[in-house]
Amino acid sequence: MDKKGYNRRVPDPSPVTFGGWLRLRRKYLDLTQAALADQVGCSVAAIKKIEAGDRRPSRQVAALLARSLRLPEAQQAAFVRVARGELPVERLPAAAGVTGSPAGASAPAVQHTLPTPANALIGREVELAALARLLMDPRCRLATLTGPGGSGKTRLSLEAAHSLQPAFAHGAAFAPLAGLAAGAGLATAIAEALRFTFHGGEAPLRQLCDYLHDKHLLLVLDNLEHLLDDPATAQFVEAVLQAAPRVTALATSREPLRVAGEWVLEIQGLPVPVGPDGAETSSAMALFAERARQARADWSPDEAERAAAARICRLVDGMPLGIELAAAWVPAHRPSLHQHHGVLHIGME
Repeated sequence: MDKKGYNRRVPDPSPVTFGGWLRLRRKYLDLTQAALADQVGCSVAAIKKIEAGDRRPSRQVAALLARSLRLPEAQQAAFVRVARGELPVERLPAAAGVTGSPAGASAPAVQHTLPTPANALIGREVELAALARLLMDPRCRLATLTGPGGSGKTRLSLEAAHSLQPAFAHGAAFAPLAGLAAGAGLATAIAEALRFTFHGGEAPLRQLCDYLHDKHLLLVLDNLEHLLDDPATAQFVEAVLQAAPRVTALATSREPLRVAGEWVLEIQGLPVPVGPDGAETSSAMALFAERARQARADWSPDEAERAAAARICRLVDGMPLGIELAAAWVPAHRPSLHQHHGVLHIGME
């Protein structure tokens, strides 16, 4: 127990290899190999090989490891070079003495203001992994998730935020912006998401930037597309990112924000059934079946109904919103799903 009363492990102060240092640091932070692999976006086997000294991480993986292991920004470049074998392991600080605090020590408790999704995410494994890698890349300060309306951008951003918020010392905050009329209202909307209260006569943006300056936070800006024509929107995002170097922003929009330093990840509909076997394996059909059973628990489709459901999934191009609306409506109007497929087709032409 140290002077402040925190229980700390005291590992071997001189790990011989980078893998040994990594293992000690991971244990000091009370992370399992699986948890670290999940944060970095690699396999557990890869972490095991790195710790055993059988593999060196790529530069990108090393940079993600540096953030996940809570290394100060000033030490991250050296960490990457040590990981790649370009510097000796002695250049690393003691695994238990790095500034980033472990769980249970003096680091601020992880907080979040994320809505709890009503349903489990179905499909999107590839997109979720890509988004997680992007948000954990230290080069990425602003990631924008783009796609057509109804493609599930908000749901995917929430899943990523819930998954990654433990990697950010101050957690994650979610700001719903669909009801905002102008970019000038962004500061107030973000403050509400952060549960931050303005005070005095200083400009709201200045107060917000001062508050975020030392925060290590994932900030989700949901539904920005209707504000893109307002110059105040880009100015706000740029001001926040400049004032708060450890804040990472995740925006959802039908179009890119076109802000300096923006990284864009585009999504489309879910994979739709192709051929007779596709109805059993596609994410679109899995979503349809799940939502149909929520609407009617005893829904058990016959072959004709499965074929009609597959046609509906193709008709809406695999868009989750279209699938969910159709699935919720169709079981309540049995017995003939294929007849309602025809009605739906006419209504969408």
